[in-house]
Amino acid sequence: MAFKSTEKRRAYQREYMYKYWRAHRDDPIFMQHDREKSARARKRIKDSVFAVYGGYICACCHEAEPIFLTLDHVDGGGKKHKRAIGKQGKNFYYWLKREGYPKGYQVLCHNCNHGRFLNGGTCPHKVNALL
Repeated sequence: MAFKSTEKRRAYQREYMYKYWRAHRDDPIFMQHDREKSARARKRIKDSVFAVYGGYICACCHEAEPIFLTLDHVDGGGKKHKRAIGKQGKNFYYWLKREGYPKGYQVLCHNCNHGRFLNGGTCPHKVNALL
């Protein structure tokens, strides 16, 4: 079905999905399948974003466990930026993809990311290496 406007297409999609969801929401097999499909989609977008920004390895301490890794705004201000664009989690990853994977992001482990926040923008690993 071809639509001439985005609004009509989105309205049709909302109506279709609402009917589809209501028809299947009490089916545990459908719900399990839906959760698994969503998990696969989240993993796909996360994998593609992390691949662009250096893969599943911390740019500072070289931690390679994917569950410990996150994206970091190189110049800081990540919280303010995410609030400004209204995106977080997988929606932030989709935003990055839609924007053409802009520069200014890196992969860090949560320790290095939070350490940078607490230490004025410099990871404690880097400060301790200088001493």
